[in-house]
Amino acid sequence: MITSNKYKKHISENSSFIEINSLLLIKNAVSVQFNVGSIHDPKTKEGVAHFLEHLILQVNNKDRAYINREKKGLYINGFTEKERTIYVASSYILSAEEIIKELLKSLNFDLKKNALKIELETISSEILESKSDPVNQNFNKALNECVKKFMNLNPYNHDILGTEKSIKNITIQDVKKHIDTYYLNPIISVTSSVALDKNSIESIFSHIKNKGLKFKEEKLEVVESTDPLESTTFEFVNKNTQVFGICLNNSNRENEDLYLSVLKGYLAYNSSSVCNQKMRFDKQLTYFVNNFCQIFNNFSFLFIQYDVLKKNKEKAKKEYYKIANELGRGKVDRDIFYASKSMLLSHLRDLLTDGENMLDDFMDFNQNMNIIRRKNGDFYTIDKFIDSVEKLTMEDFTEYIKKIFKQDGVPFRAE
Repeated sequence: MITSNKYKKHISENSSFIEINSLLLIKNAVSVQFNVGSIHDPKTKEGVAHFLEHLILQVNNKDRAYINREKKGLYINGFTEKERTIYVASSYILSAEEIIKELLKSLNFDLKKNALKIELETISSEILESKSDPVNQNFNKALNECVKKFMNLNPYNHDILGTEKSIKNITIQDVKKHIDTYYLNPIISVTSSVALDKNSIESIFSHIKNKGLKFKEEKLEVVESTDPLESTTFEFVNKNTQVFGICLNNSNRENEDLYLSVLKGYLAYNSSSVCNQKMRFDKQLTYFVNNFCQIFNNFSFLFIQYDVLKKNKEKAKKEYYKIANELGRGKVDRDIFYASKSMLLSHLRDLLTDGENMLDDFMDFNQNMNIIRRKNGDFYTIDKFIDSVEKLTMEDFTEYIKKIFKQDGVPFRAE
């Protein structure tokens, strides 16, 4: 399929995909995604997916190639998540064709035995640092609350980094087996700031083919969930931070990511959000309100967190319950809804037109470059998502919110 600004190529039927976009960005960028994450870690060897990401990118490699990469103004990094591993590269100087060549060259699958020892110290330091990170602590605890409700989600339970003990159990044979088993059918996205001619496009495909990435004929079928919506709420305290959250079952429903993204903004994403308005500005009960939303293949969760003085703890909690119960009754503030929708649209459009912090922002927004997630076997891109947000009505949003905030057996506390 070739259009004026997009070039798409299926390597095999619905199993792997290369997309090339010409957009008005100020830098060029590339990403290579593999559908493997920490949920695929073997027992007693938790952290192998993240360890492998480090090894493949040779994070600690300080040789001439690494130095030259810096001189070229080339940013290369990797991200390990629960369900996928993504390698990204961008540059204000190099062309998209040059970036894909450099990124693929940086992906080193010929691993040596001593590579494990080199990275072990770095990853151990990351594990120690994450233990003192309150954001990471809250994320993991919220995830554990969801696992309690949906017991089949146990693979999600352990930390992406693993533990100091588990990473010492990982051998070179383990990581090579992980590559052979899971590093198949990558999803590759190339975004160029200028229109690419036919020769450039063929050159990009050639670089990908010559890298020897594995493409296995495997049909992927995404089926819209018909299961009834189930939700559970949770709350906990971490030092001075109060956390409230909600966990939903199978998240592969039409527009689930749309509703949750707007709900995130409505609750606590910015100064116009309802919790900021009513808890922070109106009553001065809290001095910081934030939130987090994560959408996985089989479930999703959203939580808000705020820092609160001990003397205001009960008053702040009561105010949050009041907000939640109002939502459960379908009482959505029109001004805050449209403000949240407007802020989300602004953020999405910035990602398409500015690109200054594009890669990091896309990771935060649960995306791989300009791809959010698959929808019915196809890719759901940012421009399609923007269209969905624009069409979202307050009435549709209200009906969805009533469903998840008023589930039988999961009521919010009385005001």
